[in-house]
Amino acid sequence: MKKPMKQFKLEKYQQWLLGIVMLALALRILFYVFVYLPLERDFGWEQDDNYDRVATNLLAGYGYVSHPGGPPEVYRRPVYVLFLAGIYSLLGEQRWILASIQTLLQGLTCIIIFLIAKETFKDKNIALFSALGFALYPQPMLYVGRPYTEGLYIPMMAVFVLWYARFFRELSMKNAVWSGISLGVLNLIRPTMQPFFIFILLGLLLHYANRKREVVIKWAVMSCLMLIVMSPWLIRNQLVLESSTSTIAQFSKAVLYNTLMKPPTLVMVDQYEERLRVAGKIEALGLDRKMGVNDKHIFKVALVNLMDNFPRFIERMFFEAIFFWYLGCSVTTSLINLATHLPLLILGLGGMYLAGRRHILVSPFFLLIVYFNLIHSFMAAGARLAFPIMPYLIIFSSYTIYYFYERHLKAGKVYAI
Repeated sequence: MKKPMKQFKLEKYQQWLLGIVMLALALRILFYVFVYLPLERDFGWEQDDNYDRVATNLLAGYGYVSHPGGPPEVYRRPVYVLFLAGIYSLLGEQRWILASIQTLLQGLTCIIIFLIAKETFKDKNIALFSALGFALYPQPMLYVGRPYTEGLYIPMMAVFVLWYARFFRELSMKNAVWSGISLGVLNLIRPTMQPFFIFILLGLLLHYANRKREVVIKWAVMSCLMLIVMSPWLIRNQLVLESSTSTIAQFSKAVLYNTLMKPPTLVMVDQYEERLRVAGKIEALGLDRKMGVNDKHIFKVALVNLMDNFPRFIERMFFEAIFFWYLGCSVTTSLINLATHLPLLILGLGGMYLAGRRHILVSPFFLLIVYFNLIHSFMAAGARLAFPIMPYLIIFSSYTIYYFYERHLKAGKVYAI
């Protein structure tokens, strides 16, 4: 007699998580159909960030270029370009197809956020609340239908943070390997995280103060794997092209931007015209495209400008660190970013403080947020650059809310304000 097959049944928390994922997908589809498409041209959302053009030129046989017959592209990193090219070649270039795939990726990100929060707090309720927070977070919805790196960078950042937090939690070879691979892929989408491996070493040395030798070995494995993943792109830029995208050259250009731009003030609109003016000035200095032969020269020019304008540079960094959290391309988007990000910043940092007092692992998340704010203070920052780290402030904001609910509201305590 055959045994009856076991009926597959989701646990209650899995049912809730599935519901949150479905909510995230539904909200993004509704946003795309009823907000993005009708307002696309009014707000300039139909523009791309050059990745789309590189992908279509690659498929057309023109090579990895921004326009046919142009020089090889060195600023647009390959993973998102190849992601777009794969979609276009297999499924077509209709924008709704890209929107569908990037919507699914954001739904998957809800699950990864749940895993990160569950492993951090050992509490499924906080994890579910964190996933719900990301599902409701409006800013990533704007990018589901656009060929911008956010469509892949935010999900990939979540994958990296999952392994990176595990690496801090357990100094194992497995966690080192996957942290290195995911960080390498992340750097092939955007270069922002390229110096972060140094910060990881400092964080691990502080976290494992009595295991320094093991930390250095595991960190070296992680760093080597990151470089191995990135090496085809780095070698291609250094040997095949006349241009270079070296860290020194890009850092030097960021310093030039901060020393050549006008003294900053708190504004509500992205300083696009001022950036164009400075870009023209940098180009006039002969420091724009051929950085491969000018790495030392551009560094020398940047250093001289830094010494001559050091007070302005520090002032500029301070303002850019503030712009990072709210500045958009219009007063409306800046106000929306401010209204969304300021509460998350306050609740998230408060949650990190409360979690730290309970000996919950906070350091990898705090290190990531400090790094992101610091690295973007060197360049013309804006709230778009903060979107990839907001899910981790959402996680700790969820913890703050849940903490006060459990400790005060659920316990029936009332406090005078």
